[in-house]
Amino acid sequence: PSGHESLREKDREWMAEGSKIDGDGEGLALSGSLYRHRWQQLAGAMVSIACFAVVWGRTQFSAFLVLAICGVIIGLLRLVMTMALGRFDVSVIDGARARRIERSHIVGSGLTAALLGGGTAYAIVSGVDGFSVFICISVIMGLLVAVAGRSYASRRSVDVQTAFLILPPVVAGPVNGDISVLIMCFMLLPLGFETRAMARGIRNALAQS
Repeated sequence: PSGHESLREKDREWMAEGSKIDGDGEGLALSGSLYRHRWQQLAGAMVSIACFAVVWGRTQFSAFLVLAICGVIIGLLRLVMTMALGRFDVSVIDGARARRIERSHIVGSGLTAALLGGGTAYAIVSGVDGFSVFICISVIMGLLVAVAGRSYASRRSVDVQTAFLILPPVVAGPVNGDISVLIMCFMLLPLGFETRAMARGIRNALAQS
């Protein structure tokens, strides 16, 4: 079989094994897929960097330049991590290594999500123009959809990313005082629930295939 076919078969095995280990039907679920989308992860990091760079260019707030630089560092670290994990032989990945892969993914993706969520919250409370806030929230909305497609293998990773992307803007929204900003922030909540549902649907569909 081809490399991709082997990965898909291994994914099913991890799903089956995970149901015995965790009891929640996920366990080691498809951990190989967590490092398979390295270039999509890099693209997501670049979108966040571009978002902060644009806001910095509009506002000249140095904090957004710092956020953009932090995004570059985190993006490069994640790329190195995923390329290293991608060299593993999927035929010898056991339960312990699968958990390490998942933890590495949670840390990297969580940092990226926290950076964007925290940066958006800062934009909301710092009094920048409404268009800059709209840019940040729009990027969050786009990345939430991508979370389901890239990280569906790990329920924990999906939950961490969703929380870090959504909660900071939702908490900061009432501080801004602008009703339109508040509405945009609270619109993230149903999108977050939908992201979790989409990821769960992908896992279930793959487990049953």
